[in-house]
Amino acid sequence: MIKQKKPEFLDDQIRSLQWAIGELSKQKQSLDEKVSASRKREETEEIIQEVNAQRKALDKRIS
Repeated sequence: MIKQKKPEFLDDQIRSLQWAIGELSKQKQSLDEKVSASRKREETEEIIQEVNAQRKALDKRIS
């Protein structure tokens, strides 16, 4: 009877670990998406700052 419980216990542990790995993979993907969005925002902000600086420089040259 003890020998029968061990394989079931191991199967339960394996299933539990597989589930945990799946959940961690989902969390990683979600975090990767957030990091990507954050990087895009930062890049966009840098481009906007650069364009604004160029506009100010042109405005000074025109005035």
